[in-house]
Amino acid sequence: MSFIHSFIPTLCILIFRLLRNEIGQSLRKDREARWSERANELEAAAASGKYADDIVLLCDNAQATQSALNQLEINVRTYGMCFASSKCKVLLQDWQDPDPALTLDGEKIEVVEKFVYLVSCISAAGGVSDEINSRVKKARADYANLGHLWRLRDVSLAVKVRIYSASVGAVLLYACETWPL
Repeated sequence: MSFIHSFIPTLCILIFRLLRNEIGQSLRKDREARWSERANELEAAAASGKYADDIVLLCDNAQATQSALNQLEINVRTYGMCFASSKCKVLLQDWQDPDPALTLDGEKIEVVEKFVYLVSCISAAGGVSDEINSRVKKARADYANLGHLWRLRDVSLAVKVRIYSASVGAVLLYACETWPL
């Protein structure tokens, strides 16, 4: 009788460990299959051009920039990718030549004074006035879009302040920690 009483808990622990290991292996196989499937989906999406990345080239003159663009074009083609030349822009900061003739895929790249990148306005002068003006306009538009909420009398002031902070304030101060002072 005592042998059975001492054997059953040990057997239960062994069965539990075997079952846990079996479940773990099954989950790992399932996860590996899903990751493999997901990797195939991402590879297909990349091949079909659904995803793109941004590239920033930092050069100090037109010749070095054109050389970097040529090398980049060669490397990109090696992997079966291409550029949409119409979407490429050049932002010059402290250059002697105000209009360099930079080309990509045989097309001239447009030189711009400012552009929006990741929801932030970047200017050639390096200032933040364009960015701040853009933020104020967006925050003002968000505030106006919530006008119906501001007029509701049954919504407490505390709730309105929280909504303002979460929506309007967040838009107004987005990435402000990166602004130069």
